[in-house]
Amino acid sequence: MAHYRELDERGISYRVHEYPHETVSPSEVARHLGIPITAMYKSLLVRADKLHSMCCIPIECRIDSKAVARGLQVRKVSMANLAEVPGRGKLEPMGVSPALQPDFPLLLDDSAQTLELLFIGGGRGFELEVPVKDFIRGFQPILGAFSITAS
Repeated sequence: MAHYRELDERGISYRVHEYPHETVSPSEVARHLGIPITAMYKSLLVRADKLHSMCCIPIECRIDSKAVARGLQVRKVSMANLAEVPGRGKLEPMGVSPALQPDFPLLLDDSAQTLELLFIGGGRGFELEVPVKDFIRGFQPILGAFSITAS
C-alpha cells in the first residue's frame, strides 16, 4: 500500500484507493471505486506573478480565478504551466495534489465543509480518501468559494 509521508507527518488519516492507470475520466474513477463524484476534488496549480498556489475544487466545477485572486490577496491569477514550476522538474498531469506537493499555499473550496470525506488525487492511478476535518486541520487551507458550477 502506498504511503504519503506528508499526510502521515501532519497526522491526517487517509485511505488509498487504486484504480487502473488507463482510467481517465472522473466519472470512470468514481464508478470504478464506488465513490460519489460530488466528493471528488481536483487540485489545480495557479500562478500569481512568481507565487504558485494550489486550489482544490469539486471535480465537476471550474475554477473562479477572481475568487482565488481575492483569497490569495493578489490582483490576478492564471493557471500555472506544470512544466515551468521552479525547482520541481516537470509535474505530471494527475500528479498535482497537496499530498504530493504540500509546500504550496493551499486553497480549498468551502463546499468541502459540507462533506465528511474528501477524495483527492494521490498520483496517477490513486485516489486518497481523507476526512475533511483532518484535511482542514492538517493543511490549514484558505477557505472560500473558489469554484463555479460547470455548465
